Amino acid sequence: MFHSSARSRVPAILAVVTLSLFQPAREAAAEVVLLDHFTGSSGSVPAGWTDIGFDANPASTIVESGTLVTINDTRGNGGPQFMQSSAFAATEPLSLTVDLASMSGSGPVSMAMLGGLSGKGLMVRFDGTSKNFTLALTNNGGSIGTFALPGGTHLPSYSSGTMSYTLVADEDSVRLTSVLDGFDSGDLAFASVVSAGVDSLDDLGSSLGLLLGTEASTGNPGDLATVAYDRVELTGTTAVPEPSRALLALMGLVSVAVRRRRIP
Repeated sequence: MFHSSARSRVPAILAVVTLSLFQPAREAAAEVVLLDHFTGSSGSVPAGWTDIGFDANPASTIVESGTLVTINDTRGNGGPQFMQSSAFAATEPLSLTVDLASMSGSGPVSMAMLGGLSGKGLMVRFDGTSKNFTLALTNNGGSIGTFALPGGTHLPSYSSGTMSYTLVADEDSVRLTSVLDGFDSGDLAFASVVSAGVDSLDDLGSSLGLLLGTEASTGNPGDLATVAYDRVELTGTTAVPEPSRALLALMGLVSVAVRRRRIP
């Protein structure tokens, strides 16, 4: 039989084991996948990025200077000007924040895409002229369907200066927000874009890239549009390791047994 002092400890041990079984799991931890303040002053494409622009016009450039990277695109010369990051593993949810310093020129459009120009992707476009977002699924760089965003002008108070937007993508939905004017798309299911054949973030692939770009959407051929990017941050979420509930329970019971053997 247990000694009386051992018996007195049993309820406490069992209480700890019981609590461990019913405690909520620890929250997942955010992990920075990519963070760039564009402070390299390279005078060209920032380190860790590749110029994949379609525009061969000499005026279509990517220039990192000071604390910005400025992407210029000329209208009617083959397509938007892009740069692409190195590939990273797709973990969910993914949260992408893009900070703009300025937009100017001929119908400037800021473009940010998770994915790649080969295969499927998720693209945000912000048109500095209409002050509206477009959120689309893409295949090989072309839109294959758009999400239904709130009506009206999304950022009516935007002029041409600083602004930021955040895209969060989890297993089966996306959400686009901006602090400016309190824009919030709400949760939008991947499956709501019925023609795209994308039902989850996994359908974009296990390895993704981040593309940033500029498009001149209005004006005459050769007119220039400029978007200056101040910062991009991409975070993923990883589970925090923790002992299993069953293991905690077993440890508690072993502790009781050990105490029993040691007490005459």
